[in-house]
Amino acid sequence: CPACEYRREREDAYADALLQHIEDPVMRSRFAASAGLCAPHLRVVLGRSADAAALERLRSMQETIWERLGAELDEFIRKQDAQFTGEATGSERDSWSRAALLIAGDPRI
Repeated sequence: CPACEYRREREDAYADALLQHIEDPVMRSRFAASAGLCAPHLRVVLGRSADAAALERLRSMQETIWERLGAELDEFIRKQDAQFTGEATGSERDSWSRAALLIAGDPRI
């Protein structure tokens, strides 16, 4: 399908651009503050034959982002315990949904 082929080409171009600029402080800052890459796009980026240092930087940053989400998931789970249900929820309240969207590659995240 021409539309699918065009989408793949654009994904490859964006993956290359991300890796090419991952050492830029502005790019690193914005990426670190984001939800990171969804699982399907992380596979695209990590499948590129780019500079090994750039791939490692991106992998490390993505790992930090997912660790942050993991901590929110842990807090969400903790607050589901009957003894903690009175505690106010924070950013963890929708962590389960964000995690599912990231794994699925849903653009709403």
